[in-house]
Amino acid sequence: GLVGHSEGGMIAPMVVAKRDDIDFMVLLAGPGVPISELMIKQFEMNAKDAPEDIKKTNIKIQREVFEMMYESKDAPNEELELAIEKIMNSGYDQFPKDMQEAMGSKEEFVASQSKTMLNPWFKFFITYQPADYLIKVACPVLAINGGLDVQVSAKENLAGIEAALKAGGNKNFQIQDFPTQNHMFQEAKTGEVEEYKEIEETFNEKTMEFIGNWIENH
Repeated sequence: GLVGHSEGGMIAPMVVAKRDDIDFMVLLAGPGVPISELMIKQFEMNAKDAPEDIKKTNIKIQREVFEMMYESKDAPNEELELAIEKIMNSGYDQFPKDMQEAMGSKEEFVASQSKTMLNPWFKFFITYQPADYLIKVACPVLAINGGLDVQVSAKENLAGIEAALKAGGNKNFQIQDFPTQNHMFQEAKTGEVEEYKEIEETFNEKTMEFIGNWIENH
């Protein structure tokens, strides 16, 4: 069987979709919606206190870049780089002056963003569609999420996993949300990333027992 957490929960369905010797799969905070949507939702959840105009500008830029990268995923890097630079140049100008100062010069900002987005892994990551692989998974599946997760939102991603498995005809799966746990499956108060290191618990034992019992029964 395969157990994958977060990005591992993205890779596990890729493996299972290609093999017929996997007996079960457990997804711990794995993605169930397109990564571009997940990233925007992640930003929204982690930028609750940011000024509304900055949030809207940031989301607008992200959507433009992600949509362009998906539509042009097979284009050469030179073409993608020009398109990214155009969007980022325009986006930089939409931020207030104090934000621009914090980001550095326009040239530095654009160069940094282009370098990140043209990384081979990021190009694959941002155009990844979980349903393309989940729909091919025939083995038993357990998908769990922490309800306070601010990196992979439980509601949207668990629903996406369930919909894809159903679309593929898989009837042997269980979806479970642990309302008071974070992305690391710790009992949490806010779920925020900064809180991880403040919690003594590494991985909730009852959740681990729940996973173990499910595996034993499959």
